[in-house]
Amino acid sequence: MRGWAILWNFNSANKSTWNDAIAMFERAIALDSKNVSATTGLATALFARPYGRWSDDPASDLARAEKMADAALALRPDDSEAHFIKALLFERKGQWRPAMAEAETAIADDPNNAGAIAQASYYRMFLDHAEDGLAGQETALRLSPHDPMAPIWQVHLCYLHNHLAQWEQSIG
Repeated sequence: MRGWAILWNFNSANKSTWNDAIAMFERAIALDSKNVSATTGLATALFARPYGRWSDDPASDLARAEKMADAALALRPDDSEAHFIKALLFERKGQWRPAMAEAETAIADDPNNAGAIAQASYYRMFLDHAEDGLAGQETALRLSPHDPMAPIWQVHLCYLHNHLAQWEQSIG
């Protein structure tokens, strides 16, 4: 839980706090190798660390993130957050169809997973269905309006409108 608290506190995010979160997840896994939340948290932290430019070895972090996401899914195949991080890993590689499939599985496992809803909606733009993505972004924002990722979802909504040449809405 402490690792997740660090991940979702963007105001204090830096290399040191992110490394602390990773250490907490690793400790939790050492205490209980079947702790799916810690395994998924570790995958998430490792995936995100290169984005903050806090990784000394981004390729290694991403490979390990994928391994951890797979381990979480092996422990609990219906874990929404584990499928969500798999979607993000596929997105990172530009593999839009597998990313969409994982995001949709995450939503099927938890219809209130706002992050998965937002990402699946955004992926539609890359699969030539941008018009279908608008409602999903709005749903994610309605489900979790104070989510730390909400500003990103708003940007995605602008991208979708821009992609559809809906200029007024894209700058709104």
